[in-house]
Amino acid sequence: MFSTPLYLAQDIITPEILQQVKDLNYIDDIKQYNGACTESQTVLEDIPELRAIVEKHLNFFVHGELSVDMQHRLRHTCSWATRHLNGDSAHNHSHAHSVYSGVIYIQCNDNSGRLSFHNDTNHPTYISPVFMPKLNEMTVLNSSEWTIQPKNGLIALFPSTCVHSVESNKSHEHRYSVAFNYWLDGSYGDFTNLLTL
Repeated sequence: MFSTPLYLAQDIITPEILQQVKDLNYIDDIKQYNGACTESQTVLEDIPELRAIVEKHLNFFVHGELSVDMQHRLRHTCSWATRHLNGDSAHNHSHAHSVYSGVIYIQCNDNSGRLSFHNDTNHPTYISPVFMPKLNEMTVLNSSEWTIQPKNGLIALFPSTCVHSVESNKSHEHRYSVAFNYWLDGSYGDFTNLLTL
């Protein structure tokens, strides 16, 4: 009831996509240990084969699973690749100026850091927030954090307001992923409360 939707699926990353992502120009974030991010903020436009994979899943998630009417069109706003070396991570954050966000893993391994989603208030939603009883098991119903083990080709889609982070890369292999934001164009409401975006 009233959950935050998270879409997970597996797809195929071809050697050509992997090489194209590796060959992008990256800017290092030395101060924050957030790894490196591409100069290009339109990576999906630069790699059409990868964009087709992302939009296949995004359309299924939004128009299929969430049942959003097709009159509302998904529009790519930005996308970037990240390269994480040993010790690099990504702090808790959400994505502004977008409706749906996601990430697709291009190259990773079991030690390159898990993707975590957080209840941004850190209060339980299954009981009054003044209580935090001892739990025998963390489940999708009682967790304030949910963690995903990435695999090559894993795609995760979620509302842009969903707070998430990435654990430190504990391997000596570079972790590559591509993150992206989409807007939802169309008309909302009617008559005196009509909004067209």
